[in-house]
Amino acid sequence: SGHGAVPGPRTAIPTPILHALIDMSECCTLTQAGAIALYLLGALLFKSFVHAFVFCGICLTADFWVVQNVSGRLLVGLRWYNEIDDEGNSVWRYDSLDETALKQINAYDSTVFWWTLYLYPLCWIVLAMMALFSLKLTWLIICVLAIMLAGSNLVGYTRCSRDAKARINQLARDTVVSGLSAALRS
Repeated sequence: SGHGAVPGPRTAIPTPILHALIDMSECCTLTQAGAIALYLLGALLFKSFVHAFVFCGICLTADFWVVQNVSGRLLVGLRWYNEIDDEGNSVWRYDSLDETALKQINAYDSTVFWWTLYLYPLCWIVLAMMALFSLKLTWLIICVLAIMLAGSNLVGYTRCSRDAKARINQLARDTVVSGLSAALRS
């Protein structure tokens, strides 16, 4: 949690890449489904909880990194990150494609990205409740880790999207104001 959102540097984010052999939205959905499947089958696949925890943890952190650093850029043209400033404060930073490039985002990919961004933590909350009610408290640890990672991406991208819309609206207002000012001076 930051002490205020600061727009990130206005560096160009790569234009979305056209679909390759496997679609990026499908790839992200499969990795998230894989993490859930690994959790659900963990007791059958691994001899000890430690092994299940390590493998689930690797899947969850890999998914977090891919969603934060790759799929967000390619599927919705957004990127968020958190930095610690010189005073030791946490600062959220947001980058986005410009308005023209954002309009070229594939609607299907964007829809899949946002739906999975919201549904993935919800699935982990349900699994956490099941672990809690069945008193499998060690398995609850994996769910809490998943909720924290997926929740961070959810909060980061929600704020990033809001920031991008606010910047586009501000740019439109500034353009109208400067146009009116120029017209009044003429």
